[in-house]
Amino acid sequence: FFFFFFFFKQKTAYEISACLVGSEMCIRDSFRSALMKRKEKYDTGKLVKIPFNSDFSATLYESITDIGEAPVVRKLMSFKIKGVNEVAAKLDTPFKVHLKFEADDLGIIGLMYAKAVAERTVNESDGKVRRVDDEYSLEVVKESAYPLPMTPEQIKKAKQRIQEIVDKEKKELERSKEKNAFESAIYNVRDWLNDEKNEKFIDATMKEKLIGFLAEVRTYANRRRRNGFTLLERNPK
Repeated sequence: FFFFFFFFKQKTAYEISACLVGSEMCIRDSFRSALMKRKEKYDTGKLVKIPFNSDFSATLYESITDIGEAPVVRKLMSFKIKGVNEVAAKLDTPFKVHLKFEADDLGIIGLMYAKAVAERTVNESDGKVRRVDDEYSLEVVKESAYPLPMTPEQIKKAKQRIQEIVDKEKKELERSKEKNAFESAIYNVRDWLNDEKNEKFIDATMKEKLIGFLAEVRTYANRRRRNGFTLLERNPK
């Protein structure tokens, strides 16, 4: 079995089944990987090595398991690997077909490339033996995709997640506006205190205390910016 496990709100497994055309001979493989955080680079991939010497077909399946629910299995896509016959006719040595699967930034699994690789050894002038890989590109023909409609429960959950993202972004925007307005007020008061025209309204000692207080409040605001700007409630000073 060929599985990718994403540990998030859902667990998703992918299975690839490679079978010789007109034969019941199939090969499956598996590995696990964790879904990384949004906007981080993915390092999710699997290289499957198949000892077929003729063209074959493969099918990709997806199994989604919500926490506490039974898995839903669906066929995602199928494709043919062509050109294996031609490589077999050229070579008199065994070779394997390499299929490289990778996940993109959205976590979607796809077949990146297919190639035939034949290993051979070369005797170097210094007496050492070096292994060399002869590679032959193969053609990948995507036959079909099977996007199944979402269930009502999946649609409901998707809408809830979208709304959560919208609400979070709206809240972050409001906090950003509050922060900018608050800092602008601090700068305006500080500029007024530093204006020579206003020296007659406040003595030097009080001016120094107020400027120090403004600096302290700004520092406190920066520490609390993720929790909103209820500064007077949190710090009556």
